Amino acid sequence: ESGWEIGPEHEHCGKWYQRRVRGSSSFVMISKEEEVDVEVTWEDQQKINTFGRLSNALSDLEDELRTQKEQLENVNEAESEVMLSDDTHIKYWIGESYVSVPREKAEEMVGDQIKKVEKAIEDTEIKIKALKETLNTLKKELKAKFKDSI
Repeated sequence: ESGWEIGPEHEHCGKWYQRRVRGSSSFVMISKEEEVDVEVTWEDQQKINTFGRLSNALSDLEDELRTQKEQLENVNEAESEVMLSDDTHIKYWIGESYVSVPREKAEEMVGDQIKKVEKAIEDTEIKIKALKETLNTLKKELKAKFKDSI
């Protein structure tokens, strides 16, 4: 559940707002001077909804990027192990089993896997950058109309 809940109005402070996002909460006090009474149009609501969806997508992409970076660390470690090995054949994990492959082939396969993961990281970083740009644009538009009320 995500969203803002309006708390009671306090005589000297104005209203407080509680935001719940994925199990955590944050509170914001808005003074009576900061409070803006602006009509929310259908277009505004669409922008707010889009902002929420894109924020969730950004969070998911950032989680994916962390996973990809962990994968890259693991594959780099595997590459080091293969290169340090004196064995002529290496057991390489494919699907759900190990396959014995010549050392040179294992080095090639690990190198290909590194390139694949690096490309995935690059693609994810591009998506994150584009999402952040879109979110910043939406945020500016919403802040221009609603000030700190949103």
